[in-house]
Amino acid sequence: MRSPARRAARVVHVMVLDKFIPRFIEFVGEHFDLAEHRFCLIGSPRLDHGLNAEHPVEWVSDEDDQLRLVEHLHHADRIVLHGLWSDAVNRILYALPALARKAHWNIWGGDLYQPIPSDPSPGWLHQEIVRRGVISQLGGLIGIPGDTELAQKRYGGHANHLNTFMYPSNLAPRHAPPAADHPGTRVLVGNSATESNCHLDAFARIASHADARLEVHCPLTYGDMRYRELVIANGRAMFGERFHPITEMMPLAAYNDFLAGIDIAVMHHNRQQGMGNLISLLAMGKKVYMRPEQAHARFFQQMGVATCDLRDFDPAPLPAAIRERNIQLTQAHFSADRLANDLAVLFAQPRRNAANRAR
Repeated sequence: MRSPARRAARVVHVMVLDKFIPRFIEFVGEHFDLAEHRFCLIGSPRLDHGLNAEHPVEWVSDEDDQLRLVEHLHHADRIVLHGLWSDAVNRILYALPALARKAHWNIWGGDLYQPIPSDPSPGWLHQEIVRRGVISQLGGLIGIPGDTELAQKRYGGHANHLNTFMYPSNLAPRHAPPAADHPGTRVLVGNSATESNCHLDAFARIASHADARLEVHCPLTYGDMRYRELVIANGRAMFGERFHPITEMMPLAAYNDFLAGIDIAVMHHNRQQGMGNLISLLAMGKKVYMRPEQAHARFFQQMGVATCDLRDFDPAPLPAAIRERNIQLTQAHFSADRLANDLAVLFAQPRRNAANRAR
């Protein structure tokens, strides 16, 4: 974690590097006193996902770094766990419950919805005991209501809940594009090459409505590469030349342009996933299919945002009134001002630019 010495930070972020982390650090710097924050990235140093040498991060890659991390955590008033991914961090918090009690876990999805093996190994059982010990002691849970409730039900504890969308990658586009103008119907299926997308079931439900005017687009840029090949093989077998796998990462602006050209999104996940994609699609007025029983689908329903059930798949567009309501509700909720206010609550720190909120 070697970096120039500086005064202890009041808020310590424990993170793994992912595509939305660099922009989050920048957003914190835009709205808060960055000197009050320390961003500790677990893993070997690398510049990826837009991270560069100007981002104020410290790497935790060996035992000496872990000792320095423990020192930072002791000095912090608040610890923010960006996902609960690191066994090393879990062991630290398990051994030092006083640190866990001032930590707040931002639930990513995969770190909560972990499958329980039918024949768990001793190693898995040990990790689960540690996780339960940590989660039951946490001071706060961050995420959408269904996720925080499931975490508390599964692992116990009396943590406070903060409902926030956490990352600027989840901000709604401020201006919805005009309705897509192209022949046929473009259907987006899933957001990644992970089995929780349930691509094959989604394909089967769409196929009965497929005709020469329906195109299927699948973002498969990250996840399980063996599963990706299975999805591609099945997609091509079912839809032929009308199936379009996306296997290379696009720049954000290009990806948003791609989403603007989609007519219907089928996000048939069996757990909370793909929130950034969902928010963008709904804020663009797209027709979105989700499993109604999943936490994120219920969250949108509680907001008043209309999503559809894939059991009733219909390629017809949303009625104009529903489309406009979805756009208005999504853009109002997933705004930069709301995110900054939510983070101020999480950090127990005033916004640096609070006087300029109305501008």
